[in-house]
Amino acid sequence: MSNSTDSKTVKITDADFDSLIQNSNVPVVVDFWAQWCGPCRALAPLLEKLAGDFAGRLVVAKINVEENDQVATRLKVQGLPTLLFFCNGKQVDQQVGAPPYSRLRELFEKNVGACQTDPCSQAESEFRATVAAADEAFHSAIAGPQAEVMKHYGPINETCEAATRAANEQFERGDIDATKRDELIAAAEKARDKSIAPHLAPFKELYTQADGVHSAAITAALERYNSKRC
Repeated sequence: MSNSTDSKTVKITDADFDSLIQNSNVPVVVDFWAQWCGPCRALAPLLEKLAGDFAGRLVVAKINVEENDQVATRLKVQGLPTLLFFCNGKQVDQQVGAPPYSRLRELFEKNVGACQTDPCSQAESEFRATVAAADEAFHSAIAGPQAEVMKHYGPINETCEAATRAANEQFERGDIDATKRDELIAAAEKARDKSIAPHLAPFKELYTQADGVHSAAITAALERYNSKRC
C-alpha cells in the first residue's frame, strides 16, 4: 500500500486490500481500474480532488486489475471503472462507470454520512487491530528460533526414521521378532528426543514467554472492548 507525495489516493494490491478494508476507521472507496481504460483515466483526477476534499473522513484507494486481479474476481467486478464503497469492513455501495463530478460527490457525501462510526464499531475495529498486531508480534518472535530448531531436527529425525525402517525390514525378513523391533524403534526415538532436547529447550522457553506476552495483549484488548459495554 503506497501513495506518492502529491497524490491524495492510496495505491493498494491484492495482498493489502483486506487489511485496509478491515482496519480503516473511516469509510473506504476502492477504484478498480486499468491503464487501457479511457473512462478510468478520466475518473482519476476527480477521485484525486475528492480524496483531498474528504481527507480524514474517507480513504480513496486504487487497485490496478491488470496487476492485481484476485480481489476483483472475488468481488465479481465486471466493468471498469468500478467504485466499491466499504463501511466498517463491509461493502455498502458501488458505482460502475465514470459519472460526472456532481454525482460522485453525492455518492461520497451519502456514504460518509451513512457510515458514522459508532463507539462499538470503533471499539471492535481497535480490538481487531490489536489482535492482529499481537499475532504478528508473536509469530515474529518465534519464527527465527523455530527455524533454528527445525534446522537441527531434520537431520536428527532422518536418522531416527532410517533406524525405524531398518528395524521394520529386519522384522519383515524374519531376522528379529516384534518385541525386538519395537525395542529398536523405541531406542531410535529416545536417541532422537535426547539429541533434539538441547535445541528445543531454549525454544520452549522463548515460546512460553512470547505466548504470555501475546495472551496479555489479547486480554487487555478484550477488557478495553468490554469496558465500552457493547
